[in-house]
Amino acid sequence: MIINYNKVKFDIDLNLPDNISEINKHIALVCNKLPALNIVKNSTLLDSTIDSVRNYMIHKKHFVVLGTGGSNLGARALTNIIYKNTNNIDFIDNIDPLFFEKFLKNIDLKSTGFIVISKSGNTPETLSQFGCIIEIASKKSLLK
Repeated sequence: MIINYNKVKFDIDLNLPDNISEINKHIALVCNKLPALNIVKNSTLLDSTIDSVRNYMIHKKHFVVLGTGGSNLGARALTNIIYKNTNNIDFIDNIDPLFFEKFLKNIDLKSTGFIVISKSGNTPETLSQFGCIIEIASKKSLLK
């Protein structure tokens, strides 16, 4: 049986280059060298990260993910795939001051863990979110 997707016949209409297997090998090589993916190959680093995360989760009942764009959307997508119940996780992807202020007034900072995601490490919106959390936590003597 031939499956027809929008009248596209992949075996006829899709013209792959002759060196497609070389291209695939190159893509795999590049992906295997990405620093963000190296953690899964380094058991010591992976174990250390898992221990740090477990220690961070102690006494946390709620989590807030701060980040914009793909950083937030990627974490949200993975969470939705892995966990059936995400009632204890909120994703904040904007810096609207009125929303942010109202949101923070309705959470218990002592039992909330904040996860800050920025692929570049210098996303202004995410740094602004993080700065607000630090300021509020500092005023309430909750920084450790």
